Amino acid sequence: MLEIKNSVAVITGGGGGIGLALAKYWVENDGKVVIADVAAKFLEGAEAELKALGGDVLSVVCNVTNEEDTVKLAAAAIDRFGKINLVAPFAGIIKDGMMVSPDKDTGKVTKKMSLDQFKSVIDINLTGVFLTVRDCAEQ
Repeated sequence: MLEIKNSVAVITGGGGGIGLALAKYWVENDGKVVIADVAAKFLEGAEAELKALGGDVLSVVCNVTNEEDTVKLAAAAIDRFGKINLVAPFAGIIKDGMMVSPDKDTGKVTKKMSLDQFKSVIDINLTGVFLTVRDCAEQ
């Protein structure tokens, strides 16, 4: 099992939700965290919360679907802490909707999920995990 004390976790989606919950747990157990999120406003609040808990924290604005951003995220972790012990790729989105929505009386399709909606979910939830883990593992 990974010893948390002095270990460095890189957490995407760290501005809220599961990512922030893990970051809190990590700093409460004397670990160091790099939190990343696409929204700077969420990172600011998360970083303040973690520092209030005594955490050693670096926040990085990162679009996990962009290779330059994930490379910079991994490099920032190394520059600040010298190592990466855990990668937690928790950035994710939901585009709730039916693939197709038929009219209940006629059965004719009245609405369908767009390809752009589907691709955005795949890009963040799958490609983002791949890029984040690959680029942190390279370090």
